[in-house]
Amino acid sequence: ESVNEFEKVVEETGFGGLRTPIGRMRVVDVDTVLDTSNSYPKGWTHGMSSLQAEIAGPEGRIAQVACGMRHTLIRSSDGRVFAFGLNDHDQLGHGLGTMAAAEPKPRVIGSLLRLPQHRLISHVACGSDFSIAISSQGGLFSWGGNSHGQLGLGREARGAATVPTPSRVSGFEGKKPLVVACGAVHVVAAMDDGTVYTWGAGAQI
Repeated sequence: ESVNEFEKVVEETGFGGLRTPIGRMRVVDVDTVLDTSNSYPKGWTHGMSSLQAEIAGPEGRIAQVACGMRHTLIRSSDGRVFAFGLNDHDQLGHGLGTMAAAEPKPRVIGSLLRLPQHRLISHVACGSDFSIAISSQGGLFSWGGNSHGQLGLGREARGAATVPTPSRVSGFEGKKPLVVACGAVHVVAAMDDGTVYTWGAGAQI
């Protein structure tokens, strides 16, 4: 009933169906819904139309949107992940380095497609300056800022301020992550057996 009620609300407020340059979409999971058409330079709003070519057909569906402090991830219905916004901590995952300060247009994260555990990405989340993705096979990947160990990579990323491309997080003892939520610099992940793992800044966990 809560899902139906939500759909009723977004329909009444004008968000249901979301007719945009991207095509007609059904809102499934949105961190924040805002009309930013007058808030960003022309290049930012115009860049959204490039997704129409990236998502299969004019009816291509956006399944999830996650927002960090200054970057955004979009998961499409076919399991691809697009990133855009600020890249000062490699949070976009394109491997371009922090000198590539911003990406104004949504761009698919190619390295996720090349991972053997990919199949499709089933969930994404953003912290302040880092990103997380979960694959349908139960792989959890992280990239971006690592100032407080929020990427969960342990010794693999010890001393690394940022990680430019998705890297697999291990140590779940055979359990599969189902969903993850991020604070500014910490992560909480729920497993398929009901257990919960946390990592990142200790004051938050």
